[in-house]
Amino acid sequence: MKMRISQLIKTNTFAYVITSVIILNAILVGLELSYENYLLTAIQNFCIFFFIAEIILRWLGKASVIDYVKNGWNWFDIIIVGTSIIPPSYLQEVEVMSAFRVLRVFRVLRLLKAFPSVKLMARVLIKSLGSLIQAVVFLLIFMYLYSLIGVILFKGEIFVSNLDGIQIDPFGTIGEAIFSLFRVTTGEDWTDLRYDLMNSSRSNLVVNLYFVSWMILSAFLLINIIIGAIVNNYDLEYNKAKEEEQDSKLNDVLKQIHEINKKLN
Repeated sequence: MKMRISQLIKTNTFAYVITSVIILNAILVGLELSYENYLLTAIQNFCIFFFIAEIILRWLGKASVIDYVKNGWNWFDIIIVGTSIIPPSYLQEVEVMSAFRVLRVFRVLRLLKAFPSVKLMARVLIKSLGSLIQAVVFLLIFMYLYSLIGVILFKGEIFVSNLDGIQIDPFGTIGEAIFSLFRVTTGEDWTDLRYDLMNSSRSNLVVNLYFVSWMILSAFLLINIIIGAIVNNYDLEYNKAKEEEQDSKLNDVLKQIHEINKKLN
């Protein structure tokens, strides 16, 4: 029985059916937030029961409980589906109900598991978190340094108006300077800051060196470092996934040989 279930969950047909239901559920999550309909609710409940059946089949198809629980995607399924089976009637407070509805929306994340390539990218991003955090810390250190320099050099030199007509100094405080540098990094009309400051008391050379050096450091250097780390981790995870796939096929063949030997003996 366990062997048959194990073979079933590894078939392409099973994967296609699960993927179809996941996509249907993701679409219905969006429709459910806009339209309250009995038919939508009924189909949603069917999807939830289908996901529960999938979890049970994957549990029964594993060689042991340890083999099942050591897979992070199985825990991901349990948590996402578990939040979906809590009856809304158990939640009385409005804040709790809103939080619960937000958690149910996270069922869309099961699309990460539906497509192997997307699943691989999710693993790469998780693997790259360490490198991303290091790059962000590096960026924040230099952003703070440049914001201090910006406040010293450009405070009180230019002002911009918001929608309410309030005058704001882009380099009046450390917080505003950090936001202005973030604006430069994104490339969102940062040249306006540069052109405005060229009419200030600071020399054009100082203004140009400040903005160009920050653009080179943040937008070019750090982004390339992050991309390089992600590409490197992608290669590692891709090779690891291929090895796991080959090991899985080899184990299946060995199990089949073992079953045949048992029957012959």
